[in-house]
Amino acid sequence: MNNLLKRNESKINNGKKFVKGHRKLLSIVTSILIVLIIIFSFLATRPTNLISTADITFSGYDGNGTLKYKNDVLDRKIKEISYKAAKISEKDAKVLLSDNTSAIDILETDPAFEQKEKLADSYNSAVDVDFNKESNLSNGDKVTMTVTVDSTDIPIKSTKKTFTVKGLKKSSKITISDIIKNVSFNFSGYNGFGSIHEKSAKYGSNILSMPVNKYNLSNGDTVKVKINPDYIDSLGGKGKIFTGSHSKEVAVTGLKSLSSIENLNEALIQVDALAKTANKDDKESPDLGTDTFTIKRLTSYITNIRSTSFVTSVTHSSYRLAVIYKINENNTFSIENQKTTSYKIYGYNSIDISNNKLDLKNASSSDTLSLLNQSYTSLDEATSALKADNSGYTKVTTEK
Repeated sequence: MNNLLKRNESKINNGKKFVKGHRKLLSIVTSILIVLIIIFSFLATRPTNLISTADITFSGYDGNGTLKYKNDVLDRKIKEISYKAAKISEKDAKVLLSDNTSAIDILETDPAFEQKEKLADSYNSAVDVDFNKESNLSNGDKVTMTVTVDSTDIPIKSTKKTFTVKGLKKSSKITISDIIKNVSFNFSGYNGFGSIHEKSAKYGSNILSMPVNKYNLSNGDTVKVKINPDYIDSLGGKGKIFTGSHSKEVAVTGLKSLSSIENLNEALIQVDALAKTANKDDKESPDLGTDTFTIKRLTSYITNIRSTSFVTSVTHSSYRLAVIYKINENNTFSIENQKTTSYKIYGYNSIDISNNKLDLKNASSSDTLSLLNQSYTSLDEATSALKADNSGYTKVTTEK
């Protein structure tokens, strides 16, 4: 027993001697440990700077470059910090980040957890990440990333940093005039009722937006065509940067005259027959009297009419032919011989034109003008009634 006590006492004395002999070294080690603890504590509580987490890059063409950043990584980082600030355990935080709805539903059955989750959501909403510009970038542009935190309870630093755009590929500029040079316009129809269509283009199709009045054009008119915004957007991906005005005036040319319709004379003769049928002589009882008519064609008009199907939404274009006649009537059935002069309108409500010819084959009496049963006292009155029915009537002439 005495030997054991002597050995323990010897060890204690040796320990005291070691401490005395290495007191300076032990003091240094202790100081280092204290400093490390302070550093780790500071790092653990220091607000996080999200700038580096974003990992910003630039891509595309000079003048149409795009800023990209790791939004999903940034969002996850903010959530992780929010969960930790709300004192949600690391295990539960992983469940929330997994988006496993079944597992999350189980956690939310605990009222205490639900309160922590709501707190974390408020922290997450308090963080806003914004860029002053993310698209249409050029090399040398300055882009600023700003992180704003509206809560002091979440350890994320409010900060901003400016980046210089670089590395974008070389691009070329293009204007509407460049595009118009490579777009073929097709003016179709007749003078006064012409239309404009985009026929072909070097750069693709559906490039232009046509004017609203594109169906009532005359030679000499100017129409404003616009570049479709979607087409402008597509140019950037091809290294072409659109600059300048988005619209341009285009002159209307090459529309035919309505009088140039090849079978117009034939059509007018057919309308003459309608007028004669409606004003047919009555000579069946000459002993009692007669009713005879002298019919003279005065002026002829054509207008364009458009109708859109409610079923297919397809717009159909056809023409309306109207002819004013002077009609002298001599009626001897009464005791006093009655002679009258009237003016009437005959024609077709709707008749198609194909290959510069009126489709007379499909023009039927059911398509005759509703104005044909009305009489007018003068040519001016008949003309006014015609223009009131449709202001677009254009006078046509041809050999009788």
